[in-house]
Amino acid sequence: MRNEAQRYEPVVEAVSLIEHDPGLLRCILLLLEHDVVERRELSLPLSADLDPLTLTGMVRRVEPDSFELSNDVYRRFLKQHLQPRYVGYLMGLVGRWDEAMDCLEAGLNQGDPEARMDLLVATVNAMYAAQDVQVAAGFLARGLAVGYGVREARIWYAVPQEKALRLIGQVGAVTGSILRTQAEMPMLDDSLEARSYRGPHSLRGQEVAGGVERALPLLLSGTEAVGVVTLLESIDNRDQRSQRQHDLQLAAYLNQAARAIEEVHSRQEQLLQIARLEQERTAAELRMAQEIQASFMPENCPRLPGWDIAAEWHSAREVGGDFYDFVPIDESHLGLVIADVSDKGMPAALFMSLCRTLMRVSASQTRSPALALQRVNQLIASESRSNMFLTAFYGVLNWKTGSLVYASAGHPPPLLWRQEIQDVAPSDTLLARGIVLGVLGEIALEERQITLMRDDVLVLYTDGVTEPIDPNGEEFGEERLAQVLRINHRLNCSEITALTHAAVWDFAGQQVQFDDYTLVTLKRS
Repeated sequence: MRNEAQRYEPVVEAVSLIEHDPGLLRCILLLLEHDVVERRELSLPLSADLDPLTLTGMVRRVEPDSFELSNDVYRRFLKQHLQPRYVGYLMGLVGRWDEAMDCLEAGLNQGDPEARMDLLVATVNAMYAAQDVQVAAGFLARGLAVGYGVREARIWYAVPQEKALRLIGQVGAVTGSILRTQAEMPMLDDSLEARSYRGPHSLRGQEVAGGVERALPLLLSGTEAVGVVTLLESIDNRDQRSQRQHDLQLAAYLNQAARAIEEVHSRQEQLLQIARLEQERTAAELRMAQEIQASFMPENCPRLPGWDIAAEWHSAREVGGDFYDFVPIDESHLGLVIADVSDKGMPAALFMSLCRTLMRVSASQTRSPALALQRVNQLIASESRSNMFLTAFYGVLNWKTGSLVYASAGHPPPLLWRQEIQDVAPSDTLLARGIVLGVLGEIALEERQITLMRDDVLVLYTDGVTEPIDPNGEEFGEERLAQVLRINHRLNCSEITALTHAAVWDFAGQQVQFDDYTLVTLKRS
């Protein structure tokens, strides 16, 4: 086509454009099939100012927003050269196998005998390029149906580790066929397929009206098969020589198909092995990350005279964004921190480690919880570019007097069992106004104070404690958490923490939970 174009100079650039753009070629074919084609029916992303169809010079725009070939000279030139077989060859060169086979089949139906061999070659090349053995088997089935006129066929692949032949492709209908259609069959079965595979050699089965069942192994070598093809061939009037030639051609085609399918299988196995190794490496890295993150949490809760403290932390994924901490301030003051990063997984874990460090540094510089949180906010807002934020509750406990000064940055207020009233205090008892950290550069936080008396129990938590859902989609909620505290307030903190965890998990059942879980319990004795 390029050589012919040299005789007509205006066509040279057009041929070059078509040659390097299969999508453009498809548009040209559609225009050859129809006189006028609307823009929306063409597969190219056309611009109102510049489009490749107009650039060819062979195509012009017509109203309303449609295209047609410019004149009959171009139409005759293109029809002469863009025959189905040639187009199929071009589509095969760029890996558009289904379209290539469509064109080659059209050429075969138009009486072009050379299209048959091109189609068989295309199916083999497509098999080699296939993503998996089922796709490769689909191309083989098309070659058998179109290239060899097979009406019905079944393609079986050997799975040695399962000692079975697995059905991976077929030609023709299933209903009423004499060919087997089960998903698998044992290699030691007495069927025609299994015997042909074990042979390995071709076997002839029963004759039916107008056809005969045959089994042909997919051979890699004379003694090694990767599968078998059973087919129903028409009984025709071929002489012995023609039948022999047909059988040799079919066997050679199946041998090529066997090598292609085995290569696809090997490639699949290699990719699976790479994926498994990558998965194992990722899992090992995540386990290490989890161990590192767990090391950020306090190894033990503080032991203070007259106080019982316990904590529990679980990440929804391998690593998470929740954290808690105990910050020694001086001989009579202890900082209590619980926080929840907005994201989950590895990004949240990295951000959490940063925030924990900033919190520790800020807490060591002031006894004011509000000022400490404001300092953390300034550092996060000025240095972080992650678009993540966190809620946090920070209190400074004077463990000698029971005084707790606290501030909150958008975090759920702790629950408090009041021994004096023999009940959980109202939910807003420890509420302090404030917004999350990391969003605004300057924030205002309310600082409040409360005194914990003998046998009072303080429960700090993240929303991973109250937001797990049951099979009906109902949340565990703050009231259920308060009820657990009412029932178990007399127990020590380790038992309260464990029973709270059990209650949440029993409530959620088998539902997958998506948030990290952190609970800190303090009791004055």
